Amino acid sequence: MDGTAPLPTGWTHVAVTKSATTGTLYVNGEPVGTNPNLTLSPSDLNGGDTANNWIGRSQYADPLLDATVDDFHIYDRALAPAELGALLSAPGNGNVAAYHFDETAGTTAADSSGNERHATVTTRVDVPRVPQLDGLASADPSTRTVRVIFGGGDGDIQLKVAGLAALPHFGGKANVQIFATEWTGTDGVSDGPAPLFEGTYRVHEGAISVPVSGIEDSAAYLAVIRPERQAPRFPGPVRRYEAEAAAGRSAVVADPLASENRYVRANRLDFTVTAPTAGAYALDLRYTNPTGAPVHGVVTVNGRRQTIDLPPTATAAPFSTNRLHADLTRGRNRISLRLGPGTVGVDHIDVTPFRTRVEAEHGQWSGANLVTVDMGEGNFFAPYVSGDAYVANLSQPDSTLRVPVTVPSAGRYRLKIGYSTAGTEEERRAQIKAGHLLRVDDGPWQPVWYDPTQFRQMIRQTTAVVDLPAGTSTLTFAKATQPGVVDVDYVDVLLAP
Repeated sequence: MDGTAPLPTGWTHVAVTKSATTGTLYVNGEPVGTNPNLTLSPSDLNGGDTANNWIGRSQYADPLLDATVDDFHIYDRALAPAELGALLSAPGNGNVAAYHFDETAGTTAADSSGNERHATVTTRVDVPRVPQLDGLASADPSTRTVRVIFGGGDGDIQLKVAGLAALPHFGGKANVQIFATEWTGTDGVSDGPAPLFEGTYRVHEGAISVPVSGIEDSAAYLAVIRPERQAPRFPGPVRRYEAEAAAGRSAVVADPLASENRYVRANRLDFTVTAPTAGAYALDLRYTNPTGAPVHGVVTVNGRRQTIDLPPTATAAPFSTNRLHADLTRGRNRISLRLGPGTVGVDHIDVTPFRTRVEAEHGQWSGANLVTVDMGEGNFFAPYVSGDAYVANLSQPDSTLRVPVTVPSAGRYRLKIGYSTAGTEEERRAQIKAGHLLRVDDGPWQPVWYDPTQFRQMIRQTTAVVDLPAGTSTLTFAKATQPGVVDVDYVDVLLAP
């Protein structure tokens, strides 16, 4: 619910009541906002089904309350307007919870309702490093579509999109489809936005909050938001599997920071996931563990067991992601989670084909040299290279680069090699390719060809397909008698389709 104006300076009395499904916001005894579809009652906060029960802090990434709080009360019924008016001159005493904040020291705020629901006073909130994102949004009322382009950070983010109430046909829920476009180099060509996942999110006060895990600072992301019943079919394979849809679910908990705004608190969950091809996959488990200690569990994939450790999550960042790898068969696969006594909440599992990046500078080279690039903010015109370095001048017949690669299981993998060429202007205009010989460990050699880049240090990609054993092996790039001069930036290793 929104009020009609910011709170005035000085002391202010704020109250929220709920009668049937109608919520009313009062400021200094006067109604200033209503919500006719309020499902959660203030007294529900004591039942353990809501996790982010804070005074002076939003459930979203908003600033903390810059104010003083004198008392806070929860009642098991809606107070009448006259009763609210009486609270302006004399503090009440809630029969669910009552905090007068009369303590002069310590970190406990006593509950004087007699229910022993004492609160903890936090004088410092440690917020982990979060990606510093850039983005822009557009809305098309004629197609009832909102598009948000964002990117510029690494890790897990919470994408909050507001202003939906100003658009027609956005009711209580919105469909969100997330796409990603990987960086293929300053001289590369992308395959275009690849579908990541979709979900249905509750529109609360005109806003939605969508968790996006594992973003990369070199990639661009697109969120397409439409009214729930007007969304087209998701164009890609299903990668995200919500815990609340899994068999054997326990208590479903509402949380604005969770995927589709819900997670499950359970000791057992069984998922059925579909893999488009057989091979190694990454399983990203998003969870919340408020116990303060690691929780040990077991993940079984098609009958194969492996253990998993879930570190505790912080109050400031109640969700975290744990990655493990597993072999999946083409088609349907069964994934079972056993997580102890039900103290851990599970949000979802993202299932994606295996992928890892190996920087060229982490290998060993001969007949070449290392080039580092200052990627600091002050060096605006620096060329973008992965890891701020690359291996240059593989130009001699005996020049080699040896890169270690680790994969969880044997199989066929596709290599995406980031490179630039150092040919002459005439070679570039004539589109003369450069080349290497490539092999895995002591296996047979195969040629790799590189189209010329427009300039040196403009990164492009080429591909090769290799068979890799489980564990760590070595990729060797050799100049030999192949034409041209190539600088190598990185090697992406992906499960081959």
